[in-house]
Amino acid sequence: MTFRLSLLALALTTALTVQAQTQTTANTNTNNKDTDKKTAEKKSEDKKPEAETVTITGRNTANDERRNSTAAKIIITREDIEQYGDSNLGDVMRRLPGVTQGGRPGRGGPIRMRGMGGGYTQILIDGQRIQPGFNVEDISPEQVERIEILRAPTAETGARAVAGTINIILREPLRTTHNEPKLGVVSDRGKLAYNGSWAYNDKFGEAGTYTLNASLNHNHTLTDSLAETVYTDAASEQLRLLQHTFNQTEDKRDSYFLSTRAQWRLGVAEQLGLMGFVHGAELHNQSRGTLTQEFGALPAPYATRSGRYDGDYQVARLNLNINKKWDDNSRYEWRFGGGQFQST
Repeated sequence: MTFRLSLLALALTTALTVQAQTQTTANTNTNNKDTDKKTAEKKSEDKKPEAETVTITGRNTANDERRNSTAAKIIITREDIEQYGDSNLGDVMRRLPGVTQGGRPGRGGPIRMRGMGGGYTQILIDGQRIQPGFNVEDISPEQVERIEILRAPTAETGARAVAGTINIILREPLRTTHNEPKLGVVSDRGKLAYNGSWAYNDKFGEAGTYTLNASLNHNHTLTDSLAETVYTDAASEQLRLLQHTFNQTEDKRDSYFLSTRAQWRLGVAEQLGLMGFVHGAELHNQSRGTLTQEFGALPAPYATRSGRYDGDYQVARLNLNINKKWDDNSRYEWRFGGGQFQST
């Protein structure tokens, strides 16, 4: 009896121990699964890409700042002129704030400011007015030191500049030697055009510097235009007149522009300066057209037309400035200038 009770107690104890171990193992496995799940969730959260911060910064260009400026005078520096590598000054002008160029796109034309006609804009070279027939495209950017834009008439420019004044300052001499030739060729509808420029700077002695600039241009363009004229009776909506006009214009322009500037130091704050330029151009224009009338009671006024224009233009200018001290408290300045203009 005693042996049976002991065997029963041993079996019961073993069963309880196995059950406890099973429960402990199950709890341990459950805890491990929970821990692994939390670890996996944490790793998943760690793997999620973090939101990146993107900063967008806007910056106005130099032309935007000038366009929005309230200043009456804007200066285009030498660095601004060289920025885009333009072949002539007309391309530079088209980028200036408030300045437009008339004529067909890409063909050039008179310079305008503030949307007004070309006659309301005054063009100066070194502060002096230029004669009719001058074209800014005859000057290469290498010949220009800076461009001053005055948006309103002033005592210096006079009341002729209703829309504004553009003052072109020619290149000043440098202390270092500089020799730069350029050549460009363009084809437009089978017509060749070329432009070449040469800029040279050097010094002589210990007190003198000079610069020589030259540009040569040949432009040849062919322009076609087609116009249709239609007259319709307003009451009956019947066609009264139908015409087609075709025009063709061929332009040739050969020009040159030579400029020079020299400076001598005469002493402390004393200087002698010589500046001048020579400009010439030949113009040839031929135009022809046809008028075709497809409907109308009256005959067409003409069937064909033709025209021709030949022009010649030369201008030369030379200025001399002398700045010297009179004594320790005063100084004097002399200015001499002369020029010649001819147009046919």
